[in-house]
Amino acid sequence: MSKLLSLLLLIPFFAAAQTQPAVLQDFKKGIKAISTSFKVNDETSIMQINVDNKSFELLAIDKQMNTLWKTELPGYPQDAVKFQDKVFALATFKNPKANDAHNIYKGYLIDPATGKILLEKEIYEGSETYFDECYFSYDKVHSLYRITARQTKQERRSFVQSSKQNNLTTQITVIDINDRLEPVKRFNTKVEEGLFLSAMSNSKGDLFLAWGKGKSTISIQKYDFGQTIGSKPIETDLDLRNNIDMADLKSHLSFNVSSSNSDAVFVSALHENSNKDVQLSVIKMNFLNGTKQTVNELFNNDHIKALEKGYEPFDKKMDDPNLGSAKNLEIRYMAESSGKLVIGMSGRYTSPSSIGNGVWVNENSTLINCYNDDLKIIFQQMLPSSYAIPSRSLPIGYHIESNKLYMIANNKSGFVKLNALFGVLNLTSGKWERMEYLSKKKIDNSDYAEGYSALWFNNTCLIPYISPKGLMNNKYNISLQQNAL
Repeated sequence: MSKLLSLLLLIPFFAAAQTQPAVLQDFKKGIKAISTSFKVNDETSIMQINVDNKSFELLAIDKQMNTLWKTELPGYPQDAVKFQDKVFALATFKNPKANDAHNIYKGYLIDPATGKILLEKEIYEGSETYFDECYFSYDKVHSLYRITARQTKQERRSFVQSSKQNNLTTQITVIDINDRLEPVKRFNTKVEEGLFLSAMSNSKGDLFLAWGKGKSTISIQKYDFGQTIGSKPIETDLDLRNNIDMADLKSHLSFNVSSSNSDAVFVSALHENSNKDVQLSVIKMNFLNGTKQTVNELFNNDHIKALEKGYEPFDKKMDDPNLGSAKNLEIRYMAESSGKLVIGMSGRYTSPSSIGNGVWVNENSTLINCYNDDLKIIFQQMLPSSYAIPSRSLPIGYHIESNKLYMIANNKSGFVKLNALFGVLNLTSGKWERMEYLSKKKIDNSDYAEGYSALWFNNTCLIPYISPKGLMNNKYNISLQQNAL
């Protein structure tokens, strides 16, 4: 009888042990950053890691957290993508002729099965005199990798960085590269009057360039694939506060090319309007018919309180959402999938440390807006995460698949413990299907989840946890945690 009682008492222990997610501790040590990650196929994902700002690694990882291969390459990592059935990586190198600036771009083509280098080639050299700002994209239809390089008026040899000089554009160069790492097309676009805002491409290789004109106008022009002359621009005016102009607004803008309508571009901005109210402006520009749609939302104290009051808790043991002050809200994420536009916003601010000369970074809960194709709001929802930690902001991971939004955020409890808050949001009903704090077993309390670098498989998600190391906390160890979806 006593043996049976002992076994019954052990059942909850074994059940809990079986539900704990698997953890691979110290998967990587002493690195600078995870540059990017992406899925190659149902069984393999690629992670690009900045080792020391002079070299990087490409790692092929399966859903069981096994490293199938590792390839270390020279250069400062800029990007990595799936290129047809290969892996493509882009890195920059110092150029002695350009005051040791990283303006030489080199591409690597890698066999995804073995990690073997199939081809490596220098594909672009930026200006020796002026800084470049580069945008990267992949054209799935024509199987071309694109670099869109904007040359500024900021001199490399200058010890003083000027936002005015950096905002000036002297040249925009577009280079399309094939799977032999050869430029198949290179051209310069027209430099418009005004402030350059962004460059983006759709999956068919059409290029969109966004400019800020005058005090409050956003102008976007489309370059059809193969064309060197842009279309008639579509323009929209924002209602901005008198002392705000496009240079102030640039960092508060988000752009996204629709995945379901390659002729449509979405623009969003959080800004103060002429009445000094915080306003979210969402614009859709359709280049198929030259039309535009705009929807605005005002964030005052009453609106924020109403949103917080209307929140239906998934689990009453969790914290209530706190959006904080409207003046701290920023757009953190925007993506369109299957005719639904998702925008994630949160408030972030700094406060002085009470134990030293540093600052604490505070971030409030995340507000999610979901719109239909006509910019009609479908629902608003919140993820009730928040934290306050020294010196750094913590990333939130977003992933859309099968009409669901997966989110990974960090939530602080107590003085040092950071929990990963995992949520699955149904984009039709606007309801949470799952929300839980993930286990920290075998992971230090102060380690944080880097959700935007998570590896997504069919029924599994591998989440990297970051542990800052070194005297200045500028090196990191990574542990991986396997979670079922």
